[in-house]
Amino acid sequence: MAIARTMKQRKEPPDEQEQRAIFLKSLAKTANVSRSCVAAKLPRTLAYEWRNTDEVFAADWDKALEQGIDALEDEVTRRGKDGVLKPQFYKGNVCGHVREYSDTLLIFKLKGWRPDRYRERLEHTGRNGGPIETVDLGLIEAARRIAFVFGRGLAAVNEPPALEQKP
Repeated sequence: MAIARTMKQRKEPPDEQEQRAIFLKSLAKTANVSRSCVAAKLPRTLAYEWRNTDEVFAADWDKALEQGIDALEDEVTRRGKDGVLKPQFYKGNVCGHVREYSDTLLIFKLKGWRPDRYRERLEHTGRNGGPIETVDLGLIEAARRIAFVFGRGLAAVNEPPALEQKP
């Protein structure tokens, strides 16, 4: 005769070592601290506390995170080179697939790998390639120069702007 249970059987929560192992395994797979904390059933604050107080755990965290980032980089390369099949629909039904590639993902990857070659280049220089010189002109002189540039002449600076009257 089986004994009837009035309470649901409760599973013991994982111990600290088990939580750490689950966290690190998830981090190596996802490179996502929040997801890894959920998988290990532990608060983020506790994970960061362990990281800050345990040098071995911190080193394991860094290693797992590198593995996770490597996996993400592999996926970026795959999507850029091999593409992803996207379904095509006609009247609500799948009628075929189209392979889409992600140039953007590859661009970001190249910028990260070889920033000296693929970074955005914006360079501002002054006269003869030297540094840009700045001068405090004062408000009146700046207004005079702006007025001159816009072709209104220097006299426009000394006159107050005409206000439009609304009916």
